[in-house]
Amino acid sequence: MDILGVVTNFRDLAREPKNRPVIGQDAGSLGSLILCLDSEPAVVEIAVEALYYLSLCEDNLEPMKQSLGLTDSLRAIVRSPSSAPQLSQWAHAILSTFDMAGKPELLATMQTPVHNGFFKGKINKMARTIVLQIDGLNDLYSRNALEQRLLQVKGVVSFTFDMKTARITIRVRDWLQMEVLCDAVADTGMAARQVVRDDDGQEVMLSFGASPSKFNKENAPMPDYLDEHEMLDPEADRKAVVHSGSENQNGGWFSAIGGYLSRNLYW
Repeated sequence: MDILGVVTNFRDLAREPKNRPVIGQDAGSLGSLILCLDSEPAVVEIAVEALYYLSLCEDNLEPMKQSLGLTDSLRAIVRSPSSAPQLSQWAHAILSTFDMAGKPELLATMQTPVHNGFFKGKINKMARTIVLQIDGLNDLYSRNALEQRLLQVKGVVSFTFDMKTARITIRVRDWLQMEVLCDAVADTGMAARQVVRDDDGQEVMLSFGASPSKFNKENAPMPDYLDEHEMLDPEADRKAVVHSGSENQNGGWFSAIGGYLSRNLYW
C-alpha cells in the first residue's frame, strides 16, 4: 500500500470517535500524520482531515499541541494563498480548537450543534438578529470552522445554521458592527453577504462594503427577531459525518503503519 492509501486508512479510522484517542495519543501515528503535511497535496489534504477528526477528542488536544511542527504547519496552510478552501478550513478549525484547550465549557459548545433553543426563553432587548448568506458553507468542516470563529467574537449571543441554504442566523448585541462579523467569516476562508428585505418584502443580498443598486442599505429595516416561521428546522442542524465501519484496532497496529509512513516520508 502506498503512502496515500495508508493516510486514507488513518483518515477513515479517525472518523470513528472510538478510534481517536488511540491514534491521537500514539506518538508514532501522530508523528507520521504530521510528516505527511510536507508531502504531496493529495496526501496533505487527507492528513489534515484526519488531524481534524483527532482534534475533536479533547484528550488528544494536549499531545497534538505539543507535537513538534504541527502548529507551524497548520498555520502555513491557513496563510498560503494556494491552499484549497476546504484545506484551510480544516487547518483553521484545528488551530481554533487548540486555542480552546483547557476550557471545557467552550470546547463543549464548539463541538455541540447549536439549536433553536438558544432563541427561546427570556427576550434580550439589547440584542438583534442578523442573517448571513455564507459562500463556502457547504459541509461539516466549514460549519465547524465558522462556528469556532464566531465563538471568539465578542458580542455574539448565539447562532444557528441552515446548511440547506448555507445561511447562519446570528443574535448579536446591538453594538456589534457588521464589519466585525464579516471579518470573522473571512478569517475562515469564506465570505458573507447580509440578507435583508426591501420595501416590497423581497430578499436582497448586501455584500460587505458595497450597496447594491436599487436598494438603500441605510433604510433597510433590521428586525430585532426573526418570525417564528423563519426559524430553522431543529433537525436541519443535526447532521454528522458518516462514520465508516472499521474493526477494533489496537495501538500496535497504528504504530506499525505509523512506522511505515515515517520510513517512507524521510528521504
